[in-house]
Amino acid sequence: AGVRDLFENRPFRSNTEPVFDAWRVADWSHLKPAIGFYDQSSVATLEKHIKQATQNGLSYFNFYWYWNAYERKEALTDGVDSFLLAQNRNSIEFMISLCATGYIYAIPESDHDLVVDKIVNRYFAQSNYLKIQSRPVLQLCSLQGLREDRPSSDPYRFYPNAVPDAVLVQKLIAKINQATQQRFGATPFYTGRSDDGAGYPVTLPYISAAQCLVNLFTYPSITTYPEASAQVANANVLLAQGKPIMPCLAHNFDERPRMGVIWPTLNDFIYRPGTMPNYSDGAFWQSLMNMKNWIDSQNLADPVPLHLTIYAWNEWHEGGIIEPNVRDGAGKLMMINEVFQLRQGSDPCRTTGLCQPAN
Repeated sequence: AGVRDLFENRPFRSNTEPVFDAWRVADWSHLKPAIGFYDQSSVATLEKHIKQATQNGLSYFNFYWYWNAYERKEALTDGVDSFLLAQNRNSIEFMISLCATGYIYAIPESDHDLVVDKIVNRYFAQSNYLKIQSRPVLQLCSLQGLREDRPSSDPYRFYPNAVPDAVLVQKLIAKINQATQQRFGATPFYTGRSDDGAGYPVTLPYISAAQCLVNLFTYPSITTYPEASAQVANANVLLAQGKPIMPCLAHNFDERPRMGVIWPTLNDFIYRPGTMPNYSDGAFWQSLMNMKNWIDSQNLADPVPLHLTIYAWNEWHEGGIIEPNVRDGAGKLMMINEVFQLRQGSDPCRTTGLCQPAN
């Protein structure tokens, strides 16, 4: 399977399970970007993304950032590489999220200096890197993959429930702080995922704000999604320390377009389809309204709650897509635009009918 395979209704390979066939014939008519299928290693692609985003009032991109423990270099950087070469890159800000998830994407202690050099001198040094209170923002996406040594076996093992090594977290954060302070006179502004149950207590001492209460605002009640109550509890710990929340919101989540590519069998499938069973355009609209009301209720002199990260620009294989597509146009962007009263783009949602809650 795959994004383009589903859009074009291509047959799956012969060894896939029968249930995949039912998924294949579902409605995937949205799984084609409005600019056509693309390669993010093309600078022209990112220039189009920047234009689409800025025309509709978005102000920053948040890139996942990985380190390959075997090759001792950055991994999966096609998108951010092209972004940094784009002619119009300075019209939008950006940040990175440090994702040491496991697999080959681990950070052994011997690579700390290499990792810190890339983060500080390649990214923080950019004039359009996102800052809060003059401090570069770094999201601690996941740190389960921090290890003492380079993995010697089972390099593709994932550690979804692993607790990050507190000592290695402290060492890496200390080096990032030292290098950032030396170059810019300030330490980073760290955000931590409040849905990272096992890792949250380890990262808590270092984070300046919690991110992101995504499900609290996505569903009418936190009881409709089990992880939501954990997110609220984790965020409340931070609030009790007088630290703010940097909010985020999920558009959708459905990993079926990965099937047969990443996970060939259902036994390997981490997230079942329907992870967000209440999703609809109307639910997304209401979630945006809920988020707007929450932001308006905060102390607007504090810049942190004003930074809303929305999942996601182009996670085509995971369902979170606000990038314009051939079926819906810029509908999702226009909802965001309308709710938050941003600069109106070329396809205002009030003229498309997509601003009103749908059944």
